Amino acid sequence: MLLKYYLMLNNWLKSEEGQDVVEYAVLVIFIALIVLVGVGLFGQQMRDIYNQIAGKVASGLQ
Repeated sequence: MLLKYYLMLNNWLKSEEGQDVVEYAVLVIFIALIVLVGVGLFGQQMRDIYNQIAGKVASGLQ
């Protein structure tokens, strides 16, 4: 039973489709890391800008 799953995984990794999936996974992980670093570096500034915009919208509605 375990041999069956091993062979299926081995064939999947050796196929070109498996290679494409791995490439896409690496790309998604890379983009996620960029987003996380960006939010970590600029999160406070983004929140301040959002609060300024929200304050202007709220004061314009009154």
